[in-house]
Amino acid sequence: MELISKLGINLGMLVAQLVNFLLLLFILKKFVYGPVLEKLEQRKNMIAKSVSDSKAADETLRDIEKARSEMIEKTKSQSLAMIEAAATSAEEAKNSITESARREAQAIFDQSKLQIAREKEKMLKEAGEELGRLVVRAAEKIIEREFTPEDQKRLATQATEQFGQK
Repeated sequence: MELISKLGINLGMLVAQLVNFLLLLFILKKFVYGPVLEKLEQRKNMIAKSVSDSKAADETLRDIEKARSEMIEKTKSQSLAMIEAAATSAEEAKNSITESARREAQAIFDQSKLQIAREKEKMLKEAGEELGRLVVRAAEKIIEREFTPEDQKRLATQATEQFGQK
C-alpha cells in the first residue's frame, strides 16, 4: 500500500471510482448497451426475415407466373376444343335441320299428291254420276216419246240398277 501512496494514488478515491465505474458499466449495460444490442439483434433478424420473405416472394411469383402460363395454355386448348365442338355441333344441327326440312317437304309433297289423287277420284266419280244422271234424263225423254209408260218404267228400273252397280 505504501507503493500506492507513493505513486500518489488515493486508495479511497480509487475504490470509489472503481465502484462508480462498475456501477456506470452495470447501468450502461442494463439500460443502454443491452437494449441497443437487443434492437440490433431485432434489426438483424428483421433484415434476415425480409431477405427470406423476398426470396419466398420471388419463388411464389415464379410459381404463380408458371401456373398462369399453364392456365393460359390450358384455357387456349379448352377454347379451341370448345370452338371445334361448337363447329361440329353447328354442322350436325345444320345437317339435321336440312334433313328434317327435306323430310317435311317430301311429306307435304306426298300428302299433296295423295290429296290430288283423291280429288281426281272424287271428281271422276261425281262426273260419272252426273253423266249417268244426264244419260238417264236423256233416255227418259227419248223413252217418253217412243215407249209406252210400262216400257218406260221397266227401262228406267233396269238403267238405275245397272248404274247403281257400277
